[in-house]
Amino acid sequence: IQTISHLNSIIYSAAETIIVTDKDFRISIVNPTVSRLLEYSADELQNSHIQLIFPEDLLSDIQFKIQQESSLKIKTELGTKSGSKCPVLISASPISKNQDSIDGFIFLILDTSEEQKHEKELELAAKKANLASQAKSAFVANMSHEVRTPMNAIIGMTGLLLDTELSKEQTDYTETIRNSSDALLSVINDILDFSKIEAGKLDMEIINFQLQTTISDVIDLLSVKAEQKQLELIWHVNDDVPTQL
Repeated sequence: IQTISHLNSIIYSAAETIIVTDKDFRISIVNPTVSRLLEYSADELQNSHIQLIFPEDLLSDIQFKIQQESSLKIKTELGTKSGSKCPVLISASPISKNQDSIDGFIFLILDTSEEQKHEKELELAAKKANLASQAKSAFVANMSHEVRTPMNAIIGMTGLLLDTELSKEQTDYTETIRNSSDALLSVINDILDFSKIEAGKLDMEIINFQLQTTISDVIDLLSVKAEQKQLELIWHVNDDVPTQL
């Protein structure tokens, strides 16, 4: 008797809704938490068939699955007394005094409305983030194309200019313009590559290059700024450093 009393105390003090039925699904025990979840009082459900709160298709599904499994969990919605819907997770297990027969069932019902609300918020946030990412990628790709067009014109014009008669100083300036334009075009291409990375469409490659030529191009880009600050920018590569990499 003390064991039964202690068990009833556990059921009635549980934060989750617990319903115990006989083998015909008639409710024998229900804790007061059900009133907060489904708006029915424990007295209203006592001795009632569980179909009062479980839809017929759900009950049929539970009857079928519980014969195949020792216990089961189902995410569904239950109707409240006022007619609203409450998302829940139902855990169902048979009660047996021996393995040959089922004497009843015990149901643990968890309110998942907050969890569902959180999932919807995460889903909405993910959609917004995805749309923002797509808009950013489209903007970056579009602007990169818009900038690349005049850069190609600048590179083409400086190439034509270098084919004319220029002084050594003019040639140096023009070559710096072309090299700077090439570098800027390379940056624009990198931006497009970044967009490809986001889209998962970037192809990587390993290519040969000349170290001294690369350093010389970089120095040409920086030399104008250095001269404006009255600085002399020089560079040196040791003889033992390979030039072909």
